[in-house]
Amino acid sequence: MPDETLIFLTPDQIVEDIASRIDEDSGKAIACDFEPHPDAGQSERFAIRYGKSMCMRRIRNVYHLWDTRNPHVVLSPPPNKDGIIDHPLFPDNVSAAIYDALRAKMKEKYPDATHCPRLDFDTKGG
Repeated sequence: MPDETLIFLTPDQIVEDIASRIDEDSGKAIACDFEPHPDAGQSERFAIRYGKSMCMRRIRNVYHLWDTRNPHVVLSPPPNKDGIIDHPLFPDNVSAAIYDALRAKMKEKYPDATHCPRLDFDTKGG
């Protein structure tokens, strides 16, 4: 049964909410746009790059961007002449804009973050 008490935050409110909860390593990973450390092995590079995609997916899911009752999104806009849905309020595009705004905020907070913090599972170049 759907939760009738959902509150839908605006994209700016979502950025602020995430920024208020994020831990330092995650903030640095976003600040550097999930850029792996130069010495990272293949597995670590894949895991870090996958993190960006998962971050945007989590934004869409946690903040109910696909919910039909969300007034801040447009769920079924028509595609452009090239067949691409580029409407700025389409949930995928909203989550990308939220990520970009969050990244700018994290870059201000962690200006020296140029690479993601190292992952423990693959620090020997595997």
